[in-house]
Amino acid sequence: HVPRLWAHITRLQGPVSKDAKSDKTYEPPLTNVFTMQWFLTLFATCLPNEVALKVWDLIFLYGAEVLFRVALAIWSSLQSAVLNTHTCDEFYMQMSTSTLEIRQGRHITCEELMKKIHSIPPLSQEKLQEFREE
Repeated sequence: HVPRLWAHITRLQGPVSKDAKSDKTYEPPLTNVFTMQWFLTLFATCLPNEVALKVWDLIFLYGAEVLFRVALAIWSSLQSAVLNTHTCDEFYMQMSTSTLEIRQGRHITCEELMKKIHSIPPLSQEKLQEFREE
């Protein structure tokens, strides 16, 4: 759904370095900082209230896979802004600005977001499992 964006964010993050105290090499993707908060709050902290309530309706109607579709729709709407970043710092600054604009209803309208959400086909259980493992 947003492979170009994912490739860009992966490049921004760069190679994972090993921790000197252990052999652990895991570093969470840059997107986790934002996406995890969206999931944990069911988008209440990043969407205008009226939009969040509509998203909750979709979750009750269609289940948890809507969480992924909403997140993909939001990332899709952020793609052009994020693609213009060149460092992790620029990414975080852009995301701070963009998420505030989304919350204030200035980045994407409710109608536009709902169209994006509904344009993403329902995700199969296999695809959901694939997303969870990434």
